[in-house]
Amino acid sequence: MGAIWNQVLVLGAVCLASCEFSPPPRDLRKNPALYESTGYRARVMVDRAAFLAPLVDERAPIAEASGPYPRKYYDDAVWDRPMLEMVEEILADEIRDSGIFTLVQRSQPDAETLVVTPYLRGVVYGEEEQPHGRRSLAEIELRLVVHGAGESVESRPVLFDRAFREVAQTPVSMLPTRATSLVGIVLHK
Repeated sequence: MGAIWNQVLVLGAVCLASCEFSPPPRDLRKNPALYESTGYRARVMVDRAAFLAPLVDERAPIAEASGPYPRKYYDDAVWDRPMLEMVEEILADEIRDSGIFTLVQRSQPDAETLVVTPYLRGVVYGEEEQPHGRRSLAEIELRLVVHGAGESVESRPVLFDRAFREVAQTPVSMLPTRATSLVGIVLHK
């Protein structure tokens, strides 16, 4: 009789423990297994504050894959939050933590404040089926434009305008790294 009660207690403890378990968030900013800060620190700080404008979404619809092997691309539905929101928060954290500007503000800039406008040009991630397994793919493209001092947006000179693109793919495997994990890797670079 005692053995049955021991089994019931063990089973109850297992059930209780499983109820307490929640899967890690599918969120690039909130899950350090998906994205960890670069830790970049500027050697030289700009002597002005910067206004970080909202991230502009310039993503085009994903084109159908062409090539000898079928590809399946994922959309923002695989995440707990929209991709634009996660990337915007990560970018704001990285710029603020880098120490490149004396202050990073999100409120309306004055004439002397630099204006940093980020653009998300593309985020593509998915899987490609191969004869001996599959591979995960991820690509991200960001563009940063920094405008100098000026009374209006039109009068501000462009001080910096550069696109950053990073691509990664896993080797063909029966269990490749998840494509969502690769997104964090390419964003980190």
